[in-house]
Parts: sequence; structure tokens; C-alpha cells
Amino acid sequence: MLRKFRSRKAVSGSISAIFLMLITFLAMSTFYIYGINQDRYNQVMNERNRLDWEIEKEEFEIISAVRNADGALNATIFNSGALTTNIVDIWITLKNETSNRQQLYAVDYFINPAEILNEVGMENATELPSGSTVSGINLPQAVSATTTYTIKIISKRGNAAIYHLTPSAVEGSCGGSGQDVPMKITWNQPSFQYLVDGMGNWTSAWEINRCSGYVSPIFRVNVTNLAEDNIELRQYSVTGTGQFGNEWSQESYYILDEGSTPNSPIAFSSQTIPTGEWRYVYFGASIPGGSDLQSLPSETNSYEVFINLHFNHEGETVYYGITISLMSMYVYKSGC
Repeated sequence: MLRKFRSRKAVSGSISAIFLMLITFLAMSTFYIYGINQDRYNQVMNERNRLDWEIEKEEFEIISAVRNADGALNATIFNSGALTTNIVDIWITLKNETSNRQQLYAVDYFINPAEILNEVGMENATELPSGSTVSGINLPQAVSATTTYTIKIISKRGNAAIYHLTPSAVEGSCGGSGQDVPMKITWNQPSFQYLVDGMGNWTSAWEINRCSGYVSPIFRVNVTNLAEDNIELRQYSVTGTGQFGNEWSQESYYILDEGSTPNSPIAFSSQTIPTGEWRYVYFGASIPGGSDLQSLPSETNSYEVFINLHFNHEGETVYYGITISLMSMYVYKSGC
């Protein structure tokens, strides 16, 4: 009897040891599988966080767009972000009195940080959904008061920039008002002003006496925000004076910070125009983001004046641009 009891006790101990080993093995396997899954989860989250960071840091904008004489789109894109941008889609929306038609084109443009890409739309693209290759993006109808285009470019990361291609405003007098989509520029004489070193007060800029020392002005214009949310201006906002001769010649005066003067120009950092309110916007820098002032045109002549505003709605990363022609500015010398 004693031997049987000892034998059963030995067998019972062996079984307990086996169960203990199985439990230990299962526990270790569970922890191992959990560790693998946790590692995979962390990898996925790290990748997602990286993609979210890239989406947030990617910034680009259409700084100009025109319809060439042959009907081709000719746009310029600036990469203002910290990452290389891959533009993959271009949407063209044609709106006229009878229709609102969209066309999608597949492209493959790479733009490095701080790089400007010119002649966008003039190279080969793939028309979708047909898949046919075209030699350029065609804008079939001329821009007019009843025919406008919206150009939307999309990156591989899903960010977008929009440009409204509209006709220049034509006004019969200096008392006209600007376009309402979505900003308003008033260019009556009290609004469009300039200041140069030696002048005490802001003065109407429709006629400028370019005497000695009156060479580097600062312009300002009254801009009203008619959008439903705040507008943030961008550093490529510019006013320009141009002249037609054998070819178009132009001086550009880029945006400055509010309160700039000829003696103390302030490089542009930021400017927000609250919804429903107006602000003076100051121009004069010779380069985007700079504080060195551009000179006045050297010849006595009448010059076409335009304003090109680049902006985004506060809190968004879609960038807009709109160009509005003002009127002629006469520069002369008298009594110097």
C-alpha cells in the first residue's frame, strides 16, 4: 500500500509539473504575441503620425495663372513648405453662363522647398478618365466677365491650392470698387496711397512726382474681407506697376508688415483680416519676405497698376490667389 501511494504521489507531481510548464508556455506565448502586435501597432501609429506631420508641414500655392494666346494654361507654383511636394492632379473648372464643367488631369511635378515651378499646364498631362495624353492643359474659352476658371492642384499627400482665374476689373473712374470673391479691394483715390521719404502724409498714388529722393515708395490699399471667416495673407502678395512697350516691363512691390514706412520698412511676417472688416495692406519690398524697397519706375509715363493677393482661410492649408487690375498711375518729374 505504501508503494502504491508513493507511486501515485510521484505521478501527481509529474502531472502538476507538466501543467505548470504548459501554463508558463502559454503565458510566455501570450506575452510574445502581445509584444509583436504592440510593435506592429506602434509601427502603424508612427507611420500615421509621420504622414500627418508631412501633411501639416506641406505648403504650396499658385502664385499666378494666365490663359496663353493659344489657350494653354500657364501657372506658377511656389513651394513655401518644408518638404518636397509631388503634384499629381489638376482640376480645371470652367464656369460660364450656360454650364459649369470640370476636367481632371493627372500630372507628376516635383517641387523642392522654396522652389518656384513655372509653366505648369504647358507640358504633357493625362486627361482623366479617358487616359489620353495631351500636350498641355487647354482652357477652351477666353476669360471674360461671364467665363471664369477655377484651378485646383492636389498633391500626393492630399493637400490642395486653388486659384481663381478671373478678368481684370474695368472701372470707368477712380471711384470703383473691387471684386467680391471673396475679398474686396477699394481703389478710390483715398484708398490707393503712397508714402516716400520726405513726405509727411500718405497721398493718393494715381499721380506721383518722382523728384530726387522720391525713389522708393511704400504703397497701401484698403482691403475688405467679405468671406465668412478670417483671411490670412501670404508673403507672395504683391502690387505691381507695368508698362506696355516692345514687351511688358514691370516693377513688383511685395507685401510688408502693417505700419511700415520708408524709413522703417518691416519684412512681412503675417497679416490677418477678420471677417467683415477692412485693413490697409502695405507693399514695397523688392523680394518676397524682404524689407529692401523697390524703386519707382524711372521713365515718365502712365503705368498699369495691379494687385495680386495670395491668402488662405484661417486654420486651412488651401491657398488662393486672385489678381485684380486697378487703373493707370502717372509717374513724372516736376520742380525737382
